[in-house]
Amino acid sequence: IATVPCPILSPTHVYALTAYFQQKSMLYKDTSMAHSCALASSEDIMYFCEDLYADQAFYKTIGQALAANDTPSGKILLSTGYLDLDLVSHAYALGITTLISRFGPTDKGMDFAQSKDMTLIGFFRGTRFNLYCGKGCRTS
Repeated sequence: IATVPCPILSPTHVYALTAYFQQKSMLYKDTSMAHSCALASSEDIMYFCEDLYADQAFYKTIGQALAANDTPSGKILLSTGYLDLDLVSHAYALGITTLISRFGPTDKGMDFAQSKDMTLIGFFRGTRFNLYCGKGCRTS
């Protein structure tokens, strides 16, 4: 799958996507022990899943997109898990170059993302987040 350049996201888009993502995370609200994952355009969440494990929520979300004959490439991945090497490299292999997480990236996840010019957004909370990106990152 060919990678598509990461979409340009304004802070307003990030806030809106993460707020909607948090609203949809009902299992976490009910149990405080579930992970959520979503694929989104720059405007809206398209696919969403929850599971006890962050990696399983990721695979379920990708499965939803593929079952709908949609490609993950060029979409934005939102996750409640760490942006570790496995998640970041799997996302890149699927053409996803922008990842947003409630937590931050691990060292190896960030190193991989920077080498591939991916955009990582971590520690989103309300109207705050940390931006980590490679040299090809585009922000507004």
